[in-house]
Amino acid sequence: MKKTVLIIIAFLCMAGVCESFASNPVSKKGSKKNAEVIKADGSISRWCITTNLVDWAWFVTPNADVQFSVARHFTLEAGFRYNAWTYFGSTSDQRNRQCRQNYSVGLRYWPWYTYSGWWFGAKAQYEEYSRRQWRNKYRKEEGDAFGLAVSAGYSIQLLPWMNLDFAVGVWGGGKSYKVYQDMDNACPECGRRVDYNGIDDAPSKGGFFMPNEVTIGLMFIF
Repeated sequence: MKKTVLIIIAFLCMAGVCESFASNPVSKKGSKKNAEVIKADGSISRWCITTNLVDWAWFVTPNADVQFSVARHFTLEAGFRYNAWTYFGSTSDQRNRQCRQNYSVGLRYWPWYTYSGWWFGAKAQYEEYSRRQWRNKYRKEEGDAFGLAVSAGYSIQLLPWMNLDFAVGVWGGGKSYKVYQDMDNACPECGRRVDYNGIDDAPSKGGFFMPNEVTIGLMFIF
């Protein structure tokens, strides 16, 4: 909970800096208004909220990503993904959990201009997770991971206020975790730990590099 609060405070501070930056006047030669997306009333579209349809299809994971345009080619972003659901198979002992809470803050670069065409992004990301291992359905790993994620994508305009966004990304870093095994439902309450390191049941530590996201997202621009 403390980590979540710190992440929210960091994003609010970042948003305050962005508002201050956006309010500063610029010269006509480098006018942001001429470079960015202009709405019908003449104002600039600076904000964008995206939700990933792939995450919704993957164990019904609520998610959102908020961006703020700070220059012609750059947006700051902050996002979250949250899933606390447990799904049962054909019998009560076939449970499939992909629980996680994921928070990130970062930057996107748009070669043309914000919210249009190709983009490249980098962000710091934290995730608390509890999921079944794919290579062994009777093992579950849970822990905390923190690292750097990179991604790339392409945004297509559907309406003046809506885009369709495609992206892929990977991330890597360090994690602190425990692995449990049980012949029934692989849970900490009833399973035995299989990665025990012999030191007061302390979590194991290690590095990781893995896919982070596959995105088919709806972007709402305002």
